[in-house]
Amino acid sequence: MEKDEYRKHFELEDAYWWFIGRRLIMAEVLKPLERAEHRLRILDIGCGTGINLVFLGSYGEPYGCDLFPEALDFSLRRGLRKLVRAGVERLPFPDGAFDLLTALDVISHKSVPSEEVALSEAARVLKKGGRLLILDSAFQFIHGRHDLACHIGRRYVRRTLDGMCREAGLEPERRGYFNFFLFPAVAAVRLMQKFVQPAPRVCVSNLKPINPGLNALLEKVMRLEARLTRSLNLPFGSTVFCLARKP
Repeated sequence: MEKDEYRKHFELEDAYWWFIGRRLIMAEVLKPLERAEHRLRILDIGCGTGINLVFLGSYGEPYGCDLFPEALDFSLRRGLRKLVRAGVERLPFPDGAFDLLTALDVISHKSVPSEEVALSEAARVLKKGGRLLILDSAFQFIHGRHDLACHIGRRYVRRTLDGMCREAGLEPERRGYFNFFLFPAVAAVRLMQKFVQPAPRVCVSNLKPINPGLNALLEKVMRLEARLTRSLNLPFGSTVFCLARKP
């Protein structure tokens, strides 16, 4: 992403409604791993500014890798130390090193030319019985300025992630979407920006501080979605997820 976007993420990820919602969805999808008999060895691929490594610490021993030094600098500022600079297509770890891999808005990044290679590499470093959790951008028709600022090159649907995981030798266990309730508003804004408003010279993301009351309201919407995710796979949303297992 653009360098200033790392700063914005670092400053807002703790309390911003969307990031809280993503962590709530992750917690619901990862519930089966709470019963693990040992602390899990975890790798967050494309760890960014490190907020998800902090979250994943409740499941085990998290490691982070990212291709961009700006991201790792912010992770260090969170007090994280198990970090390595590496791209997702060549992970500097032995075969079968991890119980859980997470890839959050990573496979879609324009620095990843081949999703197939990236997912095969993820499968390589997973232990047998280990799991890969992907959360990424959904529905190409809403690709827009936010994506350009964050260097998101493509967006997916559930079927696409399912197929890519299977091609990498992984078995999808759960897949679905989140940001379901707000998706119509997100789509309307993205399409208006794309077809009505003139294109800016420099694209910036939608990420910026908002009114605390509105932030609290949107967080409640995310909490409702997370509860629904316990028993439902919502049919659409701005983010798609897939939890896959290495047989």
